[in-house]
Amino acid sequence: MLNGKKVPNVTINYEAKTGGTVSRESESLAPATGTATGSTATPKAGYEFVNWTVKGTETVAGTNAVLSASEVDAVAKASGIYQATTFVANFKEKANVTITYESSDEDMGTVNPESESLPPATGTATGSTATPKAGYEFVNWTVKGTE
Repeated sequence: MLNGKKVPNVTINYEAKTGGTVSRESESLAPATGTATGSTATPKAGYEFVNWTVKGTETVAGTNAVLSASEVDAVAKASGIYQATTFVANFKEKANVTITYESSDEDMGTVNPESESLPPATGTATGSTATPKAGYEFVNWTVKGTE
């Protein structure tokens, strides 16, 4: 007769760095018989997914937004049984966007500045000042193509 006790489950955690979310934040698995599911990283507006790393290291666990069960197993089950592991979804802000300001007719007035470049998620537009020429007055701003 074999005597023993059940080994407690281990927790696999999935965390998102600034700029995104993860669809599954954790899963509890039996160390020897569990089956990992993985997680999916989703970037927030203005960000893009970079990779999955193992927390506390720079080890890249996956380069697709979907961290598959086999990618989880390659790290968390490398010893043959699951070990508690935390995977981190990394994101970066997308390239700067340029906002262009222009006068509908420079004979009537000018704008300053004519453009600004800023990060899409964390940038704050400072705007532009419209200065009418003598004999004219500023009416309004419009979005080009939607007048």
